[in-house]
Amino acid sequence: MKRLVGGNSEIAVKLTPSAAADGISIRSDIQKIEADGSLGELLRSGSLGTTVKEKIASVIESSLRKGLDLKSALPPAVVAAATLRSAQFGSGAEGRLWISVDGEAHISAAQFRSLNLKR
Repeated sequence: MKRLVGGNSEIAVKLTPSAAADGISIRSDIQKIEADGSLGELLRSGSLGTTVKEKIASVIESSLRKGLDLKSALPPAVVAAATLRSAQFGSGAEGRLWISVDGEAHISAAQFRSLNLKR
């Protein structure tokens, strides 16, 4: 078997979250590519770099969407009335990455009473 591509690489990607009508979206921007050999050439000039960037954003966005699924996080009476306004990354303890999401829900007094909140 013949090896077509070889080399080592490190890719710095800036991820920017945003709130949208359908949930959280992620924009990814490659900040720096340090790579050697034929792999470096492919990452810098070919479609492989674009594919890597898109895959990174897709995987993280998918994970965020699962964690921020309004249908599973909110009572049914509130889901349709909820709107996400903003999202941003922050750093947490022990080097963990956090995402802060801001939103609102406008519900009627009757909908609020139907939530059956525990006191």
